[in-house]
Amino acid sequence: NLGLTNLSHFLSELDICPGCHMVMIDRDGMVIAISVGRPFQTLLDPDKGNPDKYKFQRLNGTDIDQTALVAAVKLFHTVSDKHTVHHRTINVQSASYWVRLAPVNQKKDWTLAVVVPQEFFLGKVHAVRVKVAVLSCVAFVFSILLGCALLYVLTMPLKRLQKRATEIAYGDLTETTMQPDGIGVIYILSE
Repeated sequence: NLGLTNLSHFLSELDICPGCHMVMIDRDGMVIAISVGRPFQTLLDPDKGNPDKYKFQRLNGTDIDQTALVAAVKLFHTVSDKHTVHHRTINVQSASYWVRLAPVNQKKDWTLAVVVPQEFFLGKVHAVRVKVAVLSCVAFVFSILLGCALLYVLTMPLKRLQKRATEIAYGDLTETTMQPDGIGVIYILSE
């Protein structure tokens, strides 16, 4: 039982993600190690009657306090090939979990069940989506403002040219003569 406690301590020290739990079970679904709690029950030894003597009884996988781990153990009992890795999604109390069942020791028929809450990863995906949406909106507004500024800069010479053309039409032109010299004449006329 000391070995089971050390295995459980090892599993509890593995920091995969917040809310992730692991249980190692044998082919009968009995707990070998668990990341939360103890893999066995401590009972008073009924034969000795001595309060200092204890008997240890391994937990059945369905007697675990974590409902997601119980669902993973039940899933283990439903798979036909227990010597291959299985990935499944389970729903427990309106929460979704990803479960990975992986054989640990082929000779002893031990299986490790890793239960990962989907909300942990999907919450990060949602946060990234929000960031992308906000950045897209900011980029859109910036491009609109940049387009308006560029449009203003490009139309100012044309507005001045229109003003000069109107002055020519009314005979108010103050310029004497000008030689057309390519496209630069637009800027000269608009001054």
